[in-house]
Amino acid sequence: MVFISTNNRFIDTFDIIEKFLIDIREPLLKGMFILQKRNDAANDQTLLDLEFDRDDIIRELLSLKIEDYAYSVYDLIKIKEEPYKVFHKIIKSREIYIKIKIKHVKNKFIYCMSFHEAKYAETNFPHRGG
Repeated sequence: MVFISTNNRFIDTFDIIEKFLIDIREPLLKGMFILQKRNDAANDQTLLDLEFDRDDIIRELLSLKIEDYAYSVYDLIKIKEEPYKVFHKIIKSREIYIKIKIKHVKNKFIYCMSFHEAKYAETNFPHRGG
């Protein structure tokens, strides 16, 4: 289990998340996407449980809505890089924790640190109405 300090957690504005969701579309549609291989195999297990492959993940990322956004966290390892955006989405009756960011090398690509069943249910969705 990884503990994320609340000092590292913050809420991006509606406009920032809206722009982020627009900005991830092109690299995802071009297949510029990496799913992190985790030591705890959480991502792999979730893909098995959902019967998902890479294309299914890309489809789910393309369908993210601003209402799915929970919070952002700084990358404590690569501090000069963009923060991660964290989303929670119900997929096949499971709450899936999605932690992604845009990385820039020669071209921008989407780096997905986490795509796995949430260890804790999220209750705070700052841009979800009513």
